[in-house]
Amino acid sequence: SVESSAAHGCKVGYLGRMNYRLLATAELAEHWFPDGLTAAAVRQAPLVVFNRTDRLHDKLFRKALRRARVDPPVHYLPSSEAYLAMITSGLAYGIVPDLQGEELTDSGELVDLAPEHAVRVDLYWHCWNLRSELLDQLSAAIVHGAREILPSR
Repeated sequence: SVESSAAHGCKVGYLGRMNYRLLATAELAEHWFPDGLTAAAVRQAPLVVFNRTDRLHDKLFRKALRRARVDPPVHYLPSSEAYLAMITSGLAYGIVPDLQGEELTDSGELVDLAPEHAVRVDLYWHCWNLRSELLDQLSAAIVHGAREILPSR
């Protein structure tokens, strides 16, 4: 979760920080963003968003476009695999976590439309506040694993 406060009856632990970047194919970037990431281009280019509560793109646009008002044409696709496939196929651009997109940018399959404006999200593990050896072991394994791959604050 992105929520740092424990829900009632739960305990919470910090996992690490996930960086999200605005990615597209080079072809889509050349077609829709020939002058880079501009408010005018964002108002025209097809954006894919995970779901209606996902606001990561708004955070990035506010930073990168200096609070310019934009209302991009949005397509909602609440499937991580299909979401990324829509971006890699060149049908849209979107926000992708580094863990999912780093290999694709390193290989040149995708480009970062706003390299100076990654959105950083702190992630937390929530679980029931029960006395259970199995739950404690599971939580410890998840927290340890996440801290191995996610950078800290």
